[in-house]
Amino acid sequence: MKIAALGDIHGNHYALEACLEQIEKLHIQTIAFLGDYITDCPCPEKTIALLRQAQNRYQTYFVRGNREDYMLSHHDDPHDGWTYGSRYGSLLYTYERLTEEDLSWFRSMPESMQVQIDGAESFEICHGSMKTNRYWLLP
Repeated sequence: MKIAALGDIHGNHYALEACLEQIEKLHIQTIAFLGDYITDCPCPEKTIALLRQAQNRYQTYFVRGNREDYMLSHHDDPHDGWTYGSRYGSLLYTYERLTEEDLSWFRSMPESMQVQIDGAESFEICHGSMKTNRYWLLP
């Protein structure tokens, strides 16, 4: 059984599309998506559309990354100081292109999850670490 693991897409819908084409060629039926689906590249709506298509086509597992958490936090507190500029500009650009449905979908994703697939030993997926999706691995 082949399982693909994709994370840190950061809105790069071109790269995601190429990965999904390769997954199709390799006849992979299960994809673990590991968070940070959006921000940093334009057209987050295209990235989300590809993720939704994958969800309908394959057996998928999604966990939430810190970038999705940023969007949810801003939604909960829109007076958090985000303005267009070098610090928050990319985040604000992305947020303004999300729908309530997108935000609800992100909110439904756990930070980590146990995956059990028939015929395979269970395993856990996450973004960052099992403790938090904002964990940095340092030397």
